[in-house]
Amino acid sequence: MSKSGSAYIFKTTNNGDSWTEVQKIVASDRAKDDYFGLSVAISGDYAIVGAICEDENASGNNNMINSGSAYIFKTANNGDSWTEVQKIVASDRAMYDNFGNSVAISGDYAIVGTPEPNTYTGSAYIFKFSLKPTLSSLSPTDNATGVSRTANLVITLSEDIVKGTGDIVIKKTTGDVIVETINVTGGLVTISGAEVTINPNTELDYATEYYVQIPDTALKNSKDDYFYAGITDKTSWSFTTVANQIPTITGTTANQAVDDNATIKPFSTIVLKDVDNDDINLTISLDDNEKGTLSSYTIARGGLLTVQTALQNIVFTPSNDRVSGGDSETTTFTISINDSYVTIVDNNTTVISTNIATPILSNITISQGNADYTSKVSYTPTAGNSLVYHLVNSSINVPGLNGTLPDGTTPYTSGADIPNAEVGQYLVVYEVDSSGEIVGFYQQQLSVYNIKPKTPVTITDGNVTTTDGKFKEDVVAGTKPIVYSATPEEYKEIMVNRATYAIFSDGNHDGKLSIMKKVGDAWEYVQEAYSTNAVTKIAVRKKGRSGMSVNYIDGTMPTTSIFSKGDL
Repeated sequence: MSKSGSAYIFKTTNNGDSWTEVQKIVASDRAKDDYFGLSVAISGDYAIVGAICEDENASGNNNMINSGSAYIFKTANNGDSWTEVQKIVASDRAMYDNFGNSVAISGDYAIVGTPEPNTYTGSAYIFKFSLKPTLSSLSPTDNATGVSRTANLVITLSEDIVKGTGDIVIKKTTGDVIVETINVTGGLVTISGAEVTINPNTELDYATEYYVQIPDTALKNSKDDYFYAGITDKTSWSFTTVANQIPTITGTTANQAVDDNATIKPFSTIVLKDVDNDDINLTISLDDNEKGTLSSYTIARGGLLTVQTALQNIVFTPSNDRVSGGDSETTTFTISINDSYVTIVDNNTTVISTNIATPILSNITISQGNADYTSKVSYTPTAGNSLVYHLVNSSINVPGLNGTLPDGTTPYTSGADIPNAEVGQYLVVYEVDSSGEIVGFYQQQLSVYNIKPKTPVTITDGNVTTTDGKFKEDVVAGTKPIVYSATPEEYKEIMVNRATYAIFSDGNHDGKLSIMKKVGDAWEYVQEAYSTNAVTKIAVRKKGRSGMSVNYIDGTMPTTSIFSKGDL
């Protein structure tokens, strides 16, 4: 480096008769055009060297052109080797002062001259030697990266030291925010020889730059109370913490099988990991809350192992009877964990819950009841069990075993009449145990064969008698029947004694036939009957002078008589 400068130390061992160069010395921060070595002096174990055009202060900052510096070197082995121990500058340094133009050292004092060529006034600065401890190392080092958020801060000085007074401060570089203030006399600061360990209470943030400041009253040597100069700026001891490592969820299991009337621990194989070992909290949700319940949906913030153990022991209870017996449904669980910095979501855990079908009852019959429009059931339940029934308009799915009864059911005793039964309805019979859970099931659509009809008017042979004793023959005479299809709402009107009667089928082709009488604009029920065969067509014809016959038709000809001469 051009004009950076140097000095050479020579030693004599024979009263000056000969001299031997022992070391060439240069400034620790040497730079071009410093003119280190323009002035030199030596006394005992110390030497001082001036560098009139050096620009930086004692910490290597705050450039001032040609302000000047001086460097003190020390020998610890009778002059055989020399080490720079301190760089000194003027307390009121300014550009072009040329501090170090002249130097001298003797005993505990050194003097440095500056000509101040701008003003030609000149100054001299006297320094007193003191055994102040100096910095040897820092941990983490200055400008270190990837530092643990819980790392101790360690500073090692040049000699054994003891505590002084004051506060060590840790700050975030961004915004100069104080993170923690630690009193040097407290238990968070420990000293062993020349090593000082600072143990912060605060866990630092991830990927954040911090700096440490130490007052000049905090640490002193153990021999004569000289204090360490401390760290008062933002750059001498700064570092950046490690970036956050994202937690992970492994060991999830899909398609775990369980019966509707059982329980399962769906998270028993899950493993939670976090390289940083951060505390976490956890939440779980279902894709549909109607599918079941969990023994716990949240786990409070805690250590990984604690949260993992709690998760593995959570119990899922499927909702019973949500689907038909024998059918199944899949429940998907969403697990979310948070380490205060990031949330991780996993939805790979699924459970397939199957509804075990209720057994179909055997040896059960449904027949006509005793009263009009009633049915009855013949079945003997297992001892301790009972029966209930339900009349519904459409068939239902087979319920799950041990399921609960639907609304609207009625307790039942075998052989009793079931009122209000209608053709086409479904009669559902349940066998339930002592706790009311379903253990047997049967359903059947009702027809005319298992509903007691309204008791018909007895039809006898003989003339039809009317109020005037005559039969009004408004029906076409002759023996040829009047034929029409037995479809819904299709009927044939017949005049008897000046009254209009209608004969029709309900359209279900189930053998039921009705006679209605027209009164004004309305129709009143007169009589109904059932055939053992399906009604597809109806034949109506006059029978003699006093009545009529109603037959169903099989093929093309009238056959069995449903109604014949009777009292209308």
